[in-house]
Amino acid sequence: MQENKLNPIALGVTLGILWGFAVLFVGVLNRYFSGYGYEFLRLIASFYPGYRAQSGLTNLPIGVVWALVDGFIGGVLVAWLYNLISKKRA
Repeated sequence: MQENKLNPIALGVTLGILWGFAVLFVGVLNRYFSGYGYEFLRLIASFYPGYRAQSGLTNLPIGVVWALVDGFIGGVLVAWLYNLISKKRA
């Protein structure tokens, strides 16, 4: 039987890039379309130290870096848990 395993690093990098891009995208839209996604950015700011939800781009790199790290760690944990559960079921 073929074993279905996820590569934790690959999934971590993928989710890190996607989550980082999502925060960047909403932050840029918030800057150019005043108020767009503000509540989302405020929620993100409550989790990421040093990041503040605002309509400028100067603070955005802090949020993006946090999102890259957060997405990477989340992806690694998801892949690890998936591999652990699929191994036990086999």
